[in-house]
Amino acid sequence: MPILLWNLCFLTVLTFICMFFVSKNKISLSRSTKHLHIVIMALCMMAGLAFGLTFGLLFGHDLVLSTMVACTVGLSIGFLVGKDFESFCILCGTVEGVMGGMMGAMTGMMVHQFNSAKWLLLYFDILFIIVVISIIITIHKAKAI
Repeated sequence: MPILLWNLCFLTVLTFICMFFVSKNKISLSRSTKHLHIVIMALCMMAGLAFGLTFGLLFGHDLVLSTMVACTVGLSIGFLVGKDFESFCILCGTVEGVMGGMMGAMTGMMVHQFNSAKWLLLYFDILFIIVVISIIITIHKAKAI
């Protein structure tokens, strides 16, 4: 249980750092629709998956509650990331956040009783870090355009 709460804190900090970086570079991202959509999709989907997995593990067999909380978090992240851009970005971000939250919650609920679930949590955290690094690289490439 404490590892899940620490993981929620870690995911929150990592998500806000990435959201800040996207917001800080919104002018250069706005010039390239392709880069903008990929960045929003990657951040919202991966954040939704990671938060969903954590909530699925935290709530155990309660798939309804974990899905509702994870989808709400994913939707919120999608809205907050997309609001600085056009309405299409808000729509994409919210839908991708909800989809990631739902898939993550289902995965967490399916594996919560196994001892190896902590390894899956670590794996998703590493994937999220890789995605954040990829987002930063993509934003730097969008600046060059």
